[in-house]
Amino acid sequence: MEVTMISLITGQANTRTIETDDPDRLLRWLQEKDPEHIQRAFPNMSPDDREFLISGTTPEDWELVFGPDDPDPEDIDEPPCDRPEGPHANVGMETAP
Repeated sequence: MEVTMISLITGQANTRTIETDDPDRLLRWLQEKDPEHIQRAFPNMSPDDREFLISGTTPEDWELVFGPDDPDPEDIDEPPCDRPEGPHANVGMETAP
């Protein structure tokens, strides 16, 4: 079933195909003023589809704002940290009062 929602992140209209065994139930849920929690109403629906129905956002909208879920370490331009690690990393280091 194709559903169009306005993204709370971008303000753009997004259309997504939502897989459902009961399109009438989905339409009723969308029209309710105080709908049942979406996880309870549609427990087998993907998290991306549920988020889309709640906020109109797509995975691409989230990536636009927050970046990719798991950046490739090869793509990170930060130099490695020279600070020692482990339980005794701060031993002997002075701290400000």
